Amino acid sequence: MDIKIHSLEEALTQELEVNILRKLECALSRMEPYIAAVNLRVSSKDNVKDGVNKHCQLIITTVDLEKTIINDTQSDLNFAIDRSIQRGVRLIARKAERQQMLKKHAVQPDSGEDLDQD
Repeated sequence: MDIKIHSLEEALTQELEVNILRKLECALSRMEPYIAAVNLRVSSKDNVKDGVNKHCQLIITTVDLEKTIINDTQSDLNFAIDRSIQRGVRLIARKAERQQMLKKHAVQPDSGEDLDQD
């Protein structure tokens, strides 16, 4: 699982980057067989009403190359990151469960033998 963390405006402190990496690895470890890459981007958004908000975008690419994009904006960067990771984990878990169910209930190909032989 390839994890990349980007900041669009200011540089992230090494402590924050290590903390984010630890959270991602811990949260996504159970889903690792289904995940090829993870990109997390943080930025600031100016909002006339609320002032400056922190934005987090989490992009999870699964092994079948399907991208899942989660966006979250909060007044606190840590809240935005945590919510994005939580939502991402739930989404990937549902997709993995759905994929397993489809494999389990897939129609078996016909063997070519007729069971009704008169």
